[in-house]
This record gives sequence, C-alpha cells and structure tokens, in this order.
Amino acid sequence: MNSLMILQLPDLGSALTAVQTAGFFPKVKVLDLVPLTLSAQVILEGSETDLIKVRKDLPTADLDKSVIIEDPHPSLLKAYYHLETSDLEGDLVIIEAEFVGYLFQTLDACLKDGMKLIDFRQPRQSQAMSSVYLSCSEMDEYLSKKYLSSKIKFRWINNPNKALLDFFKFEKKV
Repeated sequence: MNSLMILQLPDLGSALTAVQTAGFFPKVKVLDLVPLTLSAQVILEGSETDLIKVRKDLPTADLDKSVIIEDPHPSLLKAYYHLETSDLEGDLVIIEAEFVGYLFQTLDACLKDGMKLIDFRQPRQSQAMSSVYLSCSEMDEYLSKKYLSSKIKFRWINNPNKALLDFFKFEKKV
C-alpha cells in the first residue's frame, strides 16, 4: 500500500521545487499543490521509502512542515476530493488545522475508528484553517481525548439539535 506525504513550504516556488524533486522518483505521484497566501502545500503519494527520499532531497530552507501517513484509510483521499460524504447522524466532530497534513493524520485515525465524513474543506489562496466535519455514533470523553493535539483544534458536539442538523442538510444541497 502506498503512503501519503503532505508538505508545507514557504512559497509557491518552493512547492514547485518539491514537485520537480518528486518527478525524479517515477513511482511518486503528485496529487495536489495548494497555493496559500503565505505558503503552499503539496500532497504526494508513493512508497514511504521514496517519499522520505523526496523530502531528504528538498533544500532545507524549502520545508516548513511535513507528515507521512502510512497505509492511509481508503476513504482519506476520497474525502479530500469530495468523492465520499455522509449525512450527520449522531454526534458532530469538527477538526481544524492550519497545516492540512495534521488534519490528514487526525482524519485518517478517525476514519479508521469508524467515524463518517460529512465534509472536508481546504481553502486555497488563503491562510484560513482547513477543516473536517465528521459524524460518529459513539463518541465519549475517552475517545475525544485520543484525538487531542496542540496541532489541531478539536470540537465534539453531542446530540446535535434540529437547527444544526438542518444546517448540514442545507449545506449538502448547495
């Protein structure tokens, strides 16, 4: 199974350098380049060994942050590309992060724990936080603490009321 690597780079030129570097590894695929206001993010897919080599070959000044996700959940990329969503049934979980790599890590763990994706939002041309909305049937205090990290914002809304349920029904129609 392939792994995913998400890079945060200081500018668009550095992101294009990362794409160029990945191009020297025939089994590494560039999945996305996200230009932001003050940085850029690149998502790559390949073997963990090749992804580590790509990261190692980047100029040190060109890399702000990176995350490698081994054996990602099959729905992770479908979620990112909005190919798979669910209705809000049960509790609502909101996860936000400035670096989409941290969001990918947490979303991967949540999906592996059986949560269902409602929506994945990755702003472009902006430094706004990326966010994920999930639905789960059995969230409890222990499980919510499992996802806590200084790198993400995590919110759990137990038993959403009609106004919140209607909001997500409206969002899906638009």
